[in-house]
Amino acid sequence: MLNNSTTDNNTTILDRNCFLYHNLVKIFKALVQSLLSWIGASIRFFLTTMGILWFTAYHAAGQDGPIPTSVERTIDGGYTFMRNGSPYYVRGAGGIEYIADVARFGGNSIRTWSHDNAKEILDEAHRHGITVMMGLFNWTEMDCDPSNIKQFITQFEGDGTFELQKMEVVPFAGSLRKKVSASWTPNGDLLFNLRVGDAIVTGASTPDSLILTGRFEDREPFVNTKQGTELWNGDALEVAFSAQPVTSKRPRTNFLFSDVHLGLSLGERPEVVNFRTGALIPVKRDILVDEGGAFTLVSWKLPWASLKREGWQLEGRYLLEVARDQGNAKGRTEQIRWNSVEAEGFHLNPGLWGELIVPKKQ
Repeated sequence: MLNNSTTDNNTTILDRNCFLYHNLVKIFKALVQSLLSWIGASIRFFLTTMGILWFTAYHAAGQDGPIPTSVERTIDGGYTFMRNGSPYYVRGAGGIEYIADVARFGGNSIRTWSHDNAKEILDEAHRHGITVMMGLFNWTEMDCDPSNIKQFITQFEGDGTFELQKMEVVPFAGSLRKKVSASWTPNGDLLFNLRVGDAIVTGASTPDSLILTGRFEDREPFVNTKQGTELWNGDALEVAFSAQPVTSKRPRTNFLFSDVHLGLSLGERPEVVNFRTGALIPVKRDILVDEGGAFTLVSWKLPWASLKREGWQLEGRYLLEVARDQGNAKGRTEQIRWNSVEAEGFHLNPGLWGELIVPKKQ
């Protein structure tokens, strides 16, 4: 009886193991089929989504038909976009609301996320000499999020079935930061410039001063009644930067003692504050208003000694963020940022700042 019982138990265990193994195989096959089905759907989705056509504005002289475009290999092994036989460098914006402004600010292209109102958009772009990258996938209809990178996992086409040998996640080798390259003048000054909303901001680092100049196209009078660390709550310019080169490629989220965050008032009082310390900075401010009222030029000269820092002298990457605060008598109405366009809070997190690239001094 003992032997029979042992045999029965062993048989039962064996049957259970076979049942479990059989079902595990079925489950695994079902999971693989589901994965392959999802990948196939993702491929089809990617190809549909990336079915984008470049509709180009016609020549001003009135060329019939679209201007031919292509992507061609360069002699250095890279690639360049060609339009009508010549290299075409895209300086563009996303959306259709400000086509005229894109042209006015020196842009040459826009992109859309659907083909809605395609003819009207192309006609408007044609009037301003703007090319259009027209998205042919209707994101709203398909309830999709174009910012979701998971929807762009595959970049190849396959018909029928295929075998997935390997899928690997690798570190991102690019950068989520904007970069601006500075240059040295013959007399040893460091210069850079960038655009923030309607403003073009130029920075000049001399041996003894930091000179910041803003060219603002705001036609309304500047209003800022705040003082000290409240200067952000009105028309103002904010400039944050690191005084030491960055050595790590990882974003730094903590402040260093040497980091600086300045608030420069555009109101009647020429006040500048270091938000990090609360100290007011001695400043010489000049304002020049264009005779036609098209722009206002504002320049601030800040002694490096008053900032208790030295100018950017060492070659390397420095953190930098610039913001344009727009306001009225009640306070700030909008903040436009250079690097952290979609993310607020750069005053709390240097990881949201861009980069200033300082070359080796000749």
